[in-house]
Amino acid sequence: MSALGQLVSGVAHELNNPLSVIIGYGQLLLVARSRQPARPVELMVAQGDRMAKIVRNLLFFARSGRPSAPP
Repeated sequence: MSALGQLVSGVAHELNNPLSVIIGYGQLLLVARSRQPARPVELMVAQGDRMAKIVRNLLFFARSGRPSAPP
């Protein structure tokens, strides 16, 4: 179970870095939008936020699945 937690944690961290960039640039595009329709950018940010929630849940699973050290 510990190995699974470590794997999930590693995958979550690897996904989180590029995901942060995607969400950040999407938010910048929404703020600086001009005449172009914003719907594609809104979808990009919404799906990025959805992926970030999945990553948070994976990290929560990885942390809660590890047994605590004996006192």
